[in-house]
Amino acid sequence: MEGIVLFLLWSSLLITFAVSAMLVLRKGRRDAQVGTDAALLALGGLFPLVVFLLSCFPYRLQSQARCRRGWVDCFTVGKIALTPLVLWAVAAFRARQVLRPEGKLPTWVPTGLFVGAIVSTVCFVHAYRGGLYRELRPLLAIPLYTAAWYWILCVKTCISSRPKLVWYVIALLTSVPFWLLSIFWSKRYYQSLPETFDCFVVTAALDGHESVVGPLETVERGGTRRRANRQLLVLWRFEALWRRQAPQSHRLFRLAYNRFGPWAARRIRTPLVADMAYLLIKPVELVARAIVSRHGGH
Repeated sequence: MEGIVLFLLWSSLLITFAVSAMLVLRKGRRDAQVGTDAALLALGGLFPLVVFLLSCFPYRLQSQARCRRGWVDCFTVGKIALTPLVLWAVAAFRARQVLRPEGKLPTWVPTGLFVGAIVSTVCFVHAYRGGLYRELRPLLAIPLYTAAWYWILCVKTCISSRPKLVWYVIALLTSVPFWLLSIFWSKRYYQSLPETFDCFVVTAALDGHESVVGPLETVERGGTRRRANRQLLVLWRFEALWRRQAPQSHRLFRLAYNRFGPWAARRIRTPLVADMAYLLIKPVELVARAIVSRHGGH
């Protein structure tokens, strides 16, 4: 997953440079400032916007048990509701750094920079406190430099344009609904996650007739004692092996299965249906058993 993220970021950086250059050249300019303006628009506007959107992908949120801070960890997803505020900030950045209109700047420019500084600061703090993958920790520099840049621009613009304080208050009040929506979205997403990181369908199949799905035994897993059969034990071992050998593909599988698995498990309501689920999973169990045995599993 780390390699995919880095590839997307490098690709996004190149694309934003190209788009920024086209946006600047559309004005018909051919002066020496074109390259500088394109770089400013890419690094301070479009690239942080793309990174913000990419960071909303919930690739670490697999179960409620893995959200150490509860729904707050799901702000990664919920912050997509802040996109209008980010677009406002990028437009203000372009007006201040690229267009540079003569005279006093419109009020929406310093207030947009102010809102952008707040959003980027919150995103940096959340990512820093959220325990980003060690390999990706350097990427925290993106929201950090964005926040610092926007705060500096906001102060400079405030000094030069001197907008009334009431406009900053109005900007904050205007952004409140988006923050509330992001909190609501985060909580809803957290509630939609499964409580544990488990083999949902295989576990539900344990409710079948013991003569079919058995023998059953009591094992300890995750600090608790629970029922399991040979099928579940084999798939636990297989998943542990998969997680060690190919963590990226396993993570993608879990993202999909954590959405589909609970839905399918809820439809296994009778012992007969559980028996059928057990038998349908049997070929997967046999393949998993062969792979685990080949890699030295029991």
